[in-house]
Amino acid sequence: DYTIEISKDNQNWTEVVNVKKNKLDKPKIFQTAEARYVRITATKPTQGADTAVRLYEIQVLGQKKS
Repeated sequence: DYTIEISKDNQNWTEVVNVKKNKLDKPKIFQTAEARYVRITATKPTQGADTAVRLYEIQVLGQKKS
């Protein structure tokens, strides 16, 4: 389980994704938002009984404002 939050100022955060009981090996989340900072918080480490968090890849793509 995990949440993804975004912020423009690194102080005020908005939750944009809240995943619980994920069954996918590679979940794809598409979110369009204006932000400078992104943080991911693991709320339950794994689907099993161990306490490991496994994050193999994350991509945050953006563009400069003109």
